[in-house]
Amino acid sequence: MEIYQCRYFVALCRTLNFTRAAKQCRVSQPSLSNGIRALERELGGPLFERSPIALTPLGRRLRPHLEAVVSGIERVRKSARGFQRQRARQRPAEIRSRAGGEGNEQIML
Repeated sequence: MEIYQCRYFVALCRTLNFTRAAKQCRVSQPSLSNGIRALERELGGPLFERSPIALTPLGRRLRPHLEAVVSGIERVRKSARGFQRQRARQRPAEIRSRAGGEGNEQIML
């Protein structure tokens, strides 16, 4: 199971439209369809009825789990970006504070 497949599933759950879900995920509609199909193969059955688009019983059962995966990944990315921003703000101060020393300290980069 790939992260992108989980994202595709969640987007399709929210839109119930392959074209809009693909646009939301910034991929082509065939790419989204292939990703959903691969996820269905891996999970052992259809996740969506195709006409009209609706979740199958398996899709309904797995939806909260896959939404939690996507939400967790978004939290990880947000935390990493915050860490990098904080680190970037601290770097100039560390360099300035060490530059005025005896000359034998290492500059932290």
